[in-house]
Amino acid sequence: MFTRIQNRFGTAGLAVAIVALIAALAGTAFAAAGLNSKQKKEVKNIAKQFAGKPGKNGAPGANGTNGAPGAKGDPGAKGDPGDDGAPGTNGKNVVIGNPTVTECPAGGATVLVEGALPATKKIICNGEPWTAGGTLPPGETTTGAYLAAAEAGGHFLEELALAPISIPIPLAAPLTNEVELVTGAPGVNCENTDHPGTASVTNPEADPGYLCAYPIDGENMTFAGAGGPGGSPVGVAGTFLSYEVTGEPAYTRGTWAVTAP
Repeated sequence: MFTRIQNRFGTAGLAVAIVALIAALAGTAFAAAGLNSKQKKEVKNIAKQFAGKPGKNGAPGANGTNGAPGAKGDPGAKGDPGDDGAPGTNGKNVVIGNPTVTECPAGGATVLVEGALPATKKIICNGEPWTAGGTLPPGETTTGAYLAAAEAGGHFLEELALAPISIPIPLAAPLTNEVELVTGAPGVNCENTDHPGTASVTNPEADPGYLCAYPIDGENMTFAGAGGPGGSPVGVAGTFLSYEVTGEPAYTRGTWAVTAP
């Protein structure tokens, strides 16, 4: 049979056919030694005729394991400077002046913020009131608390009970105005005109030249007036609030404020 094939194709033709068949079955193109260019073309044509069609794609393989983290990168280059911010608004000027001799006998200064509302002048006197011998500066206020009580058993019935008020920073001179007892809304002499409506038991206030008392509570006590040393209502170091005892138990307590004239 081999002889018949050989006779049909001849020796060269048989070699071409065998090479083409192997190339078609194996799916591989290769050069056959001893073939001329015409025979090589015949091999390609025969291989194409007998080559099978490509098969379908296989199923995707499983994902591989994650690789190790990479090394940390180098720092980036420095960024460009940011834009300048918008200009701020101009602040208020502080005006410093000289107080009068009446305001500060030992000298001092007045401070006022220009354009501020309300325009409140602050007086700062030399050596007052924080040095020895200083007095409460004009317009300045100091506050405290008071208590008066009568002993049980009627020992003080129809007599006076006193509530001492000691002014920690003495006044420059005794006050000639009467002490005012604030039992309702503060009157014109017990309310600071710079911020009206704020005076109360917890925030006692007084106008210059006055001492105002703000009762918290009490029983069987009637206010009878006030008097300090020398007969003035309020001395430079303080005063006494006098109460008439009308029953028992008898007590009264409250807060006070005094403002230097």
